[in-house]
Amino acid sequence: MLPDGWDGGYSDREWTGRSNLHLHKMGSGHTVIRSWDPDQQRFAGWYVNLEAEWVRTPIGFDTRDLILDVTVADDLSSWCLKDEDELQWAQDEGIVSADEASFAKSEANTVGEALKNRSWPFFEDWSGWQPDPDWPVPLVPCDWDKH
Repeated sequence: MLPDGWDGGYSDREWTGRSNLHLHKMGSGHTVIRSWDPDQQRFAGWYVNLEAEWVRTPIGFDTRDLILDVTVADDLSSWCLKDEDELQWAQDEGIVSADEASFAKSEANTVGEALKNRSWPFFEDWSGWQPDPDWPVPLVPCDWDKH
């Protein structure tokens, strides 16, 4: 969706934004993201990225962003859709199919139901979660683009 397209290239860069915890349940079409607020020294907010179901590859997983997202109040009291207009534009332009758009909307409703029922991942706060300090930093394989 970049105005000039994308040539498939990339550059190695260190992430300098907020720390994030990404929670993904295999078989689902979304990833829940909790962002670390350094000023308050806690995780704050819930952001749900709607995406195609993950497919395992020899080096990890592939998915496709479906543009539509869900924002959830920090106290889990409400949720709303984000980027509905962009999803419609992408569908009109043939970037996203009608089936993909329908899947994204259905998945958003699934997230809403999970929130209402306080089921995974909304049954826990996750604010105190810390990665195991012994976990190594994962490296992208040099031949990542061949898979």
